Amino acid sequence: MGRPFMTWQHKDILLDEADKEIEQLKKENEWLIDKLLPIFIRDIPGLSKPEISKESGRVYIKEQMQQALKEQGETAGE
Repeated sequence: MGRPFMTWQHKDILLDEADKEIEQLKKENEWLIDKLLPIFIRDIPGLSKPEISKESGRVYIKEQMQQALKEQGETAGE
């Protein structure tokens, strides 16, 4: 009958836990991108391997991941 009572302290603890989890996911995402970078380098149009910085490769991979998720969502919605 109603929600359990939560104090600000409880909410702060939950928010801290969520922040820690988000940071962990970001680290895991960066690790995955670092692993995928050598695979995707050859697929970046107009760039040769010596011209590709780690950051531009990460941007490319993130864009490809977002595009794939978008396409997957469109396919699932049909």
